[in-house]
Amino acid sequence: MNIAAVAFFSGVVLVSIFRRFSLRRAFLLNKGIPCIGGLSMSISFFLTAAFIFARAGKIDPSWMGLFILSVAVVVFGVVDDLKNLSIKIKFLFQILVAVLLVCLGVRTQIMYLNQVSNILVSIIWLLWVFNAFNLLDVMDGLASGVAIIVCIGFFVVSQFSAPLFAMLSVALAASILSFFIFNIPEAKVYMGNSGSYFLGFVFGVISLLISYASKDGVVALTAPLLILGFPILDTVFLVLMRLWRKKVPFQKSDDHICLRYLALGYSKKKALLLLLGLCLFFTFSGVVVSRVSMVKGLAILAVVFAVSLKVTWKAARVKVSG
Repeated sequence: MNIAAVAFFSGVVLVSIFRRFSLRRAFLLNKGIPCIGGLSMSISFFLTAAFIFARAGKIDPSWMGLFILSVAVVVFGVVDDLKNLSIKIKFLFQILVAVLLVCLGVRTQIMYLNQVSNILVSIIWLLWVFNAFNLLDVMDGLASGVAIIVCIGFFVVSQFSAPLFAMLSVALAASILSFFIFNIPEAKVYMGNSGSYFLGFVFGVISLLISYASKDGVVALTAPLLILGFPILDTVFLVLMRLWRKKVPFQKSDDHICLRYLALGYSKKKALLLLLGLCLFFTFSGVVVSRVSMVKGLAILAVVFAVSLKVTWKAARVKVSG
């Protein structure tokens, strides 16, 4: 509880300070709304993580590398918010971060793959998660709400194998919550690219460093896919829809699942609750899959697949203008 309180209250204070500064100085504004959520979340999390590590005592030196990389990600996000960097520069930076993470030991350890295959899978996964939250941040409260639910999922899973990651998940959830209360419709503060990049970075690290499966529980390897199921589904849907319409996958358009539900007549709040409920379903399924037998796990995957088809089919039938 102390960890959550430190993260939450420090985040609220930081949001208030940064918001006031942004409005006074016209700094990091988007349509008159401050894009300082990423700064408040990340700094709050860094402070709380430092508190956790101080209590733990001896920490692996590689964590310093992860800390430096996470700061670099936030700074790059701020620059992107200010300069609107090209897609090429963004991808080059993301690839560099993914390679450095792998060098720091953030990689899959799938026993059925050799070292090179594990490295390639890790880089692809990191790039996917990195972009998933950036693409998801198109509606008030959605990316931050999804991130809180994902944190809860990783907290539960890591309870069984990685207490340190459990504490970090609590700290991250509380830091995001301190921003979320300002971000629900109608938002007073936006996350900005600094926030979405930061979340993609942290979830990429946590998802790869937690242990999920043994030799007898292969289906548990799908747990991180399910815990992060909603942002992954949204990204897959987005890319496929844009390719179908002969558009560049990572250019802005109205193909997002959430925007299509708004086009169906849902209010922002109703659409937000619906999609957060869907995210909760995915994350809960991921937690359960990590603890059940192969047969039960496959049954859960079949249900998740069916629900995904229903949601995306309904969204795909909506005509969009962008």
